[in-house]
Amino acid sequence: MASNGKNEESSDGEKRRGGTAVFSAKRIFDFVYVERGAVGGIISAFIMLAYLLIINAQADILSPFKEASSVWLGPQALSEKPSIILVLVLGIATGLFASVAWGALFGLSLAIYRSSLSRGMIVTLGALFGIFVWLADFYILAPLFWPWLSEISSLWYLVGHMCFFGLPLGLYVAFKTGN
Repeated sequence: MASNGKNEESSDGEKRRGGTAVFSAKRIFDFVYVERGAVGGIISAFIMLAYLLIINAQADILSPFKEASSVWLGPQALSEKPSIILVLVLGIATGLFASVAWGALFGLSLAIYRSSLSRGMIVTLGALFGIFVWLADFYILAPLFWPWLSEISSLWYLVGHMCFFGLPLGLYVAFKTGN
């Protein structure tokens, strides 16, 4: 497409003005970013799980699974001894579901700005998104729906969400995007 200073439309429906992309409603629903965010969420979930297992290794190695499964089983999942298999299955499923949802939301938010963000900016936004997820999880969602989980938030969880969830999410999306 030649840039002649006039409004043009590319083959993918993006409107351009003098060769520069202009906002298009079609761009908001670029599901490639949502898909990359969801896949990045899965990868980040396992990285975050490894981090949580390491920081809980000397206390209760099942803590990450108990905390996640308590969304379904209630606070007794943290204090009683529920079935280990049930805790593991529900904990992994809940963590994966939440990570895919958060990752897809990250991808959807990037779809709006896809033509203007560098890889470095996407990685940085991923780390900042990890902080947002920590704040949303422990200071909005937990107090509303799972108050017993509000008590477990700590600096370690902030570090985990930023470095071991948001950062890998941003890295995956950035390097799959190719900007």
